[in-house]
Parts: sequence; structure tokens; C-alpha cells
Amino acid sequence: MSLNEKGRHQAAYLAREMSNKQLDWIVSSKMDRAVETADIVAQLCPGVPVSREERLHEISFGIVDGKKYKSCKHLVQQVSDGWKAGNLEAKVAEGESANEAKARLQAVFADILAEACKKKYRNVFICTHGGVLRLLMALLVNKDMRTSYTFPHRNCSYHRVAVELDDDDNRWSADPFSLGFEALDICKIDHLSGIADLK
Repeated sequence: MSLNEKGRHQAAYLAREMSNKQLDWIVSSKMDRAVETADIVAQLCPGVPVSREERLHEISFGIVDGKKYKSCKHLVQQVSDGWKAGNLEAKVAEGESANEAKARLQAVFADILAEACKKKYRNVFICTHGGVLRLLMALLVNKDMRTSYTFPHRNCSYHRVAVELDDDDNRWSADPFSLGFEALDICKIDHLSGIADLK
């Protein structure tokens, strides 16, 4: 699914904000909306390399993916409630559990950190999806997937985290989520203030 007109406006405002962040690398999911958003950001960040990463796709809810939320709310809610209660194996049929999502995010985040260290990148922009962002923030900041739903998310908002790594530090290779990440911004939306009816 592609960005609608409002989504493109939001992405343009996000791009303007990111153009002041001295980005070194842009990494996006391969799903259409993330690709479009990343490309709009890249237009205002000339010379910054852009990569696509399949493992940053949205958390899969299997048989209800692509359906209107109202028609499958009860199934999604059951899984969400299970995750909050600590049942991280809960999932919709043909979907992905929190533990399965963590495994792929752990692998891709380790690869991103390794590449950033190798290339001496300091500021990496990761363009992904709401469910993934909530889970990532829970893992990076709270070290507890059950808290993912405490992190708010708006389209084209952003979170900013920081971590200190030595040049020869390879702790990320085993478990990047064990590192000491600091949350600098959570669901920052000031840059979107010019867009009416933010959803």
C-alpha cells in the first residue's frame, strides 16, 4: 500500500526535520510506504546512502493482514493482550509472535550496528513501521517486550536513541538489545505541527 496525499505531506515534513540531523545512512523496510518515506527523506539528504532491508517489515498478523481493523479487532486484541501479559508466543494464525519478531529484529539490528561501526556512521535513520518501532523501543529502552504498547506512535513521528560503542566493541553480534541505549526523543511530532488532523 502506497502513501496517500497526507502521508506524502507528512513524509516531506519529516524529511525537512531529518535534513538537519546530519544523517550518515538511511535504512528502510522494503514495504512500499517505508520505501516512499525513506526516498522522500533521502531527497533532502543528498549523498546519504540508502539501503532496503527485508527484515524491517511490519509485524505479521497472518490471516488478518490487509483487512480492516474493525473486522478483525478481536483477534488482534487477543494477541496484544497476550503479549502484555507475557505470553510472547501468542499470534494470529499464519502470523508472527513477539518472540519471532524479536529474533529477526535482533539479527537485523546487529547487522545495522556492525555496518555502522565499520563505516564510522554516527547517525542512522531507520524507516520502518509502527508495530516494529514499538517493539524496538521496548527492547532497546526497557529491555521488556511486554512494554511495547506503552510507546506511542504517529505516522512520520520519530524516536531517537543513542548508544556508545568503542571502535573494537562487537557486543552487538550476540545481542544488540543488551546494550545501554538511551532514549533522547520518544514519538517526536513537533515537525508535523503544520499538518491538520494528524492521525
